[in-house]
Amino acid sequence: MSEPVSIEPTPATAPEAAPPPAPLRGLELLKAAVNHILEHPEQYRQEITHCGTTHCLCGWIQVLGGCGTDGDPVEDAARLTGLPIEHVAWLYSPERHLSEIHAYAADTLAGGHYFNRAGFNRDGFDRAGFDRDGFNRDGFNRDGFNRAGFNRAGFDRVGKKLPLLA
Repeated sequence: MSEPVSIEPTPATAPEAAPPPAPLRGLELLKAAVNHILEHPEQYRQEITHCGTTHCLCGWIQVLGGCGTDGDPVEDAARLTGLPIEHVAWLYSPERHLSEIHAYAADTLAGGHYFNRAGFNRDGFDRAGFDRDGFNRDGFNRDGFNRAGFNRAGFDRVGKKLPLLA
């Protein structure tokens, strides 16, 4: 009695394996990262680049782009998407809201320019988040003082605190 003969495919007869998909690049990678965040909000924290399976936008660009998470997130995201480094730095900011990221991505994917030549978006804020008068959305300037001259803790520029109400 002879043993059954097993026929193993040889490299010449084996079916060709499909090549691995090319990693995403360019605006398709930006689109994939934003869509992943929208589909899995529990895996998104803008203030943390990488924490286990939770990432910010640039972190997701690194992960989905297949470049690993050891490099600088802003430089990697700019290289992988082809976006200007100033725009990626703006997107990377921990103060950036998902609605702003979505608006930027939608405008960029449609071929528009989210920032005008002077560097301001449609709402009148520059890449650093300040309007033409130098105040952010919360009403504070770059030094941290509001239009009346007080900081968030209630001190004026000289260090005097707001008086108690009578």
